[in-house]
Amino acid sequence: MAKIKPTGDMVLVQHYTTQTVNGIILAEQKNDKFQQGMVVSINTDNNPMKLKIGNHVIFGGSPATTFIADKKSYSLLKQHDIFAKIE
Repeated sequence: MAKIKPTGDMVLVQHYTTQTVNGIILAEQKNDKFQQGMVVSINTDNNPMKLKIGNHVIFGGSPATTFIADKKSYSLLKQHDIFAKIE
């Protein structure tokens, strides 16, 4: 995937996936109330971010722009749409 650098207060999150016993990979459903993932890119230009690359987060499904690249699911969303960090 080409390097994606969010602008403003946007954050790029890679969704967690689940693998079944038979090896089928399932992405979380977009219509789930909450989703989990890992921050993979943030804007570092003159913008104070509370999140860092590698943070594991919980976010809402509806306000995000979701897409698939290199067989992985991503969401691009505003920092304030992330509800919590998982530590």
